[in-house]
Amino acid sequence: MLDAKKLPTVSSHDDEGSQESHDLLQTITLSYQTLINTFKQEGHFQIEYPKSRDGWLRTLFIWEGRSFDLIASPFFLSVLHAVGYCIVQELVMDLARHELEVWEVFFPLVLSTTLSLLLVFRLNRAADRWWTSRIKWGQIIAITRNLVSGLVTHAEHKEDRDRVIQWILTFVIATMERLRDVKVPPKENFAGVLCERQFQEMAGVDHPPMYATDQARYFLARVFAIDEETPIGIANRKTQNLEKMETMIDELMMCCGAMERIKATPLPIVYVSHLRTFLLLSLLMIPYAWGPSWGWATIPFVAVTSFAWLGIEAASMDAEYPFSPVRRNALDMNSYCLLVIQGTMQQLQQHTKRNGTIPKEQCNV
Repeated sequence: MLDAKKLPTVSSHDDEGSQESHDLLQTITLSYQTLINTFKQEGHFQIEYPKSRDGWLRTLFIWEGRSFDLIASPFFLSVLHAVGYCIVQELVMDLARHELEVWEVFFPLVLSTTLSLLLVFRLNRAADRWWTSRIKWGQIIAITRNLVSGLVTHAEHKEDRDRVIQWILTFVIATMERLRDVKVPPKENFAGVLCERQFQEMAGVDHPPMYATDQARYFLARVFAIDEETPIGIANRKTQNLEKMETMIDELMMCCGAMERIKATPLPIVYVSHLRTFLLLSLLMIPYAWGPSWGWATIPFVAVTSFAWLGIEAASMDAEYPFSPVRRNALDMNSYCLLVIQGTMQQLQQHTKRNGTIPKEQCNV
């Protein structure tokens, strides 16, 4: 386990209203390895599991990623029912086959076709929720890059600029924790980004991502503040930059809100309940349709069919809620947060080199 006492953070005496030095790049660099270890440990369920692009062998022989635990109850119920039917059919009653021949036509034409359509629609809706959430995270990453790029290029006050970036990074991490229903985010996830006081204030509010964007807006206004002595040209430029970056922060909150709606609004229960009822009844009816012809082979036939149909339902259930920290098929949000932090460090480092270490005469080469 990680020792929180050894984590390097910004000094607790760092007052957001003061003008004392606040080098965000330095504090993140000191805590970078801690952040990597923390995020990789927290997100190992998604990071370490095989991906769909890893080839047939690695993806064919997996178990946990199939989410069998979500459909174990109906699966075993249908198989045990098939076993009971075969015992009665083969050892007790020996039902006449011609009496049930009508099932062999009714089952595939009516039940199987209708059920397949329902399952496909269910999986399609769930996959759309998963992919929409992934798109929103992609937008968060892209907007954050553009916002940091604009800040390091146009912001003149380094302390206020760093604080805007600091709270944007906080927003990204806090969004991940909120989508996972984490009441108190781990302090290690904000090492080098927030000091102890800032973390406690952020963790004590009802909606940390919104708090982070409010803080970012406050310091953004200070970065591009104008007064009566500001030349008109500079005032216009600052106003335009402020409006553009305010719009970016608005888009960040829109992305967060979209994913919160996905998390809070599952598919209507009327559809899911009807589908599951129809699915279970269809599985229980298989032995009556094919049992007289298949005999004991009905049991493996029911097992394979149940696994195939219920597997689609399991995939739908996993994809419908893509934010779980303990599901293999959930979004790899820890890697997204690390990507944002890495990109921000690169942008700050490049800006430092451009303004401090590159000789002016090299610019003419």
